[in-house]
Amino acid sequence: MAPSLSPQEIPLVRTIPLEELYECLQKNGGDWFLSSHDPSRVGHRLLENCRAVRADVFEPCLYFFAGKVYPDVDTTPIVFVYAPAIEEGRRGSVSPFDTGGLWCRHMHPHCDQPTACQLIADTARPLQEWREAFTLFVEDFFAGTLRRYLEREAPTPAPTLRGSWPAELPVRNENNWHLTVHGRGRIRESRAWTWEIRLQQSSAVLDALLFASASPTTADALGMWVTEQREEAESGDSPPNADKKQAVERAAALWHLLRRPPPGSVDPYDTIIHVEKTIAAM
Repeated sequence: MAPSLSPQEIPLVRTIPLEELYECLQKNGGDWFLSSHDPSRVGHRLLENCRAVRADVFEPCLYFFAGKVYPDVDTTPIVFVYAPAIEEGRRGSVSPFDTGGLWCRHMHPHCDQPTACQLIADTARPLQEWREAFTLFVEDFFAGTLRRYLEREAPTPAPTLRGSWPAELPVRNENNWHLTVHGRGRIRESRAWTWEIRLQQSSAVLDALLFASASPTTADALGMWVTEQREEAESGDSPPNADKKQAVERAAALWHLLRRPPPGSVDPYDTIIHVEKTIAAM
């Protein structure tokens, strides 16, 4: 059965390691904004090396992916799924593949850094235009069936492409169609055609949030953190800081909202597949 979700409605997905969420809470208190990348991340290095090619594309940003959970995550991810409303009133750009994956040569073409910068610049689109282009992309490479994109099926390009997709675009390189996630042969590596959305302004974690998901271990760790923070506040000699109190209560709200994979799911990829299947069924 085809999903009721259309390409125009596909949600944006962002993954945050639990440790980064704690850091975000401690730094931003009650505001609880999603933070951008730090200098150690691939995204920052890519921006620093490529900014001279096209400044409007290579700016500090928040990374999201269209309906998919990327990049590969560690053992403690929390996955946030946002409605399209998160894009409203914001600046940004979009690419029809994972730019960090191209930069790190996790997909074809395996190109040098200047060539990667140029390909990203040439194929980027403004945030306001990406959903129309994405709809055409699904028609051209997934027979107009969004579920095939969401469920990591290999592309099947139409005999005649309606869109102007350059030959160098990773989705058109057949070497990418058969890759699997490292160490997980059952999971197709689809970052070569997973659309990357870059918002160039901060966003509050709960704004436009559809749902969040985490492994049982991660969810339990977040619940313990909330309990410890509440106990610490109650046992202190002075009233708790208002911002910190609000941040803890928002963390508690998130903990209650978490959608967990089925019992017994301990592999972090169980969370990823759970989220992607949930989106596909929307």
